[in-house]
Amino acid sequence: MNLLNTSRLVKTPNSPYKPNANTWQFCFTVVKGDAEDYIPDHNYYLSGYGYHDSTRARTAKGPGYYKLYLVFTKTPTRPRMDGAIYYDLDFNWVPKQLETHDNYRVKWNYNLYQRFANNIAVLSPSLPDWWSTATKQTDDLVIGKTEPAEYQWGKTRPASTTWNKVQYDYHKIANMTKPGVEVYEIPQPVVTATSYWDTRDKAYAQLSIASMGDVVTVPDAVGVTGGEWLYKPMNVRDDGTWYVTTEKYFFAVKWDGELYDGGTGGLDE
Repeated sequence: MNLLNTSRLVKTPNSPYKPNANTWQFCFTVVKGDAEDYIPDHNYYLSGYGYHDSTRARTAKGPGYYKLYLVFTKTPTRPRMDGAIYYDLDFNWVPKQLETHDNYRVKWNYNLYQRFANNIAVLSPSLPDWWSTATKQTDDLVIGKTEPAEYQWGKTRPASTTWNKVQYDYHKIANMTKPGVEVYEIPQPVVTATSYWDTRDKAYAQLSIASMGDVVTVPDAVGVTGGEWLYKPMNVRDDGTWYVTTEKYFFAVKWDGELYDGGTGGLDE
């Protein structure tokens, strides 16, 4: 059907017009037949005007004729019908402690201090070889079981200590390489499922498919595989035509089984 080339539809004056940059709206006078017979399929493409949004099509009866109103949008829209479910993929950015990073080095967020007797420090101390590769603060070369550590990691200067009547003080020999950085962020996929229902009972039934905090398999339609998904029902609302449900699925490589499947908590990777 070519809406712009039929004798049964006559465009009204000033039609079409653009209510906004992404939308064209047509108004036709229906010369012959039922106005609804001329409503195009959803997302029908009209060259130069875009995609038909059937959810916004309407008719109006006049004195001996009908008016037909059609809206075309720049991009396709989703048809709304009973039981229609649509999925959107977004990303949260989740803060993680710097120490959990695969490439973590202690030097990133800790200074290195070396002990000196009687507060006498060497002017040009040499860094130990392990300073650049240490991944744990225990890598501080503790000497013996009672003698103070030769080196210590710290954000501030460690306290002085006395051993065998000798006072030992710690002097900083290397600054942290990433000062002020205590966390990094990882992307967490979040799937939002939006569905439309013609009764409130159907909408509520959709939310009862899984329970809050259940670890579930995300629907195939999402297109993301692997990992585990934490299910969270969000709401049911009435948009005036449909009862609309919103559900969210939160991704993790592995959810902590002691905290989830009914609990609350955080990422376990």
